[in-house]
Amino acid sequence: MEGKTTMTLVNYLRRVISFIFVLGVLSSCFPIEEDSVSTVTEGSTSTSSISCDTVCGGLVGYYPFNGDIKDYSGNGNHGIVAHKVTSVADAKGNTNSAYEFNGIDSFISLKGAIDNSSSDYTMVIHVKINQFVFQSSNSCNSNGGSRAGLITNQGKGLQLMYCPNWTIDNTTTKTNHYKLWYQDPDFCNSNPSCVDEYYQALDFNQFYLLAAVKSDNQSNFYIDRRFGSWQNLDFSYPVGNLSVGYWIKNGETDKPFNGVIDEIRIYNRAITFDEFEEIYLKIKY
Repeated sequence: MEGKTTMTLVNYLRRVISFIFVLGVLSSCFPIEEDSVSTVTEGSTSTSSISCDTVCGGLVGYYPFNGDIKDYSGNGNHGIVAHKVTSVADAKGNTNSAYEFNGIDSFISLKGAIDNSSSDYTMVIHVKINQFVFQSSNSCNSNGGSRAGLITNQGKGLQLMYCPNWTIDNTTTKTNHYKLWYQDPDFCNSNPSCVDEYYQALDFNQFYLLAAVKSDNQSNFYIDRRFGSWQNLDFSYPVGNLSVGYWIKNGETDKPFNGVIDEIRIYNRAITFDEFEEIYLKIKY
């Protein structure tokens, strides 16, 4: 009886080993493919080994958006949630290397990388505008227009504005004009002469490298290789979690962005225009 039981057990083990062997052969002949996910609804992770490749000093948040919303600066300021954004190709055609925002309810929330609103800082974003949708009659001096939040929190931060007909000083009218705009209600409300915008035509369906830079009491805007500077403007950093693709204030969301964001960099210092050009050349070529 004992010998029969032993033989039964041996035969059973042989069958199991044979079954495992067959599975191995089948899996090698018919590999299992992972599902292709194009829409991110929650924060995701990645095992890719990405690191800063240029202008790394003072970099406290680096988000290349290569299939995830992790911070690759080494500071752990990872994205918190990505809602209804679609992974798409970047400006160079690399697949799953940028996120598209639908202009309705897409957004990404990033962990705040700077906790001092008076700090010097730089925000860099590589972006393509798909379209603007009319939002209100007061966006462009009663001529109608649209705004889109890029990197904001509590009403502060970097935005875009589109104006089909923009009147400046009640005399000059610009048609189909775009602005890179940094909004800081706390500063501008106490400074009636506050000028916080950079007039520059931006075309649809074209990538631009944009930056807002603050050093001491001077604020600069960079668009590709163009430079704009304003003296005595001290725009504070939007401390707290950052909203990408939306404008958020007091829990209310508004001004959704319709377009593609390739990457974002946050620095705890003011980078120079030469450094900005280094980033530009790395991204563009």
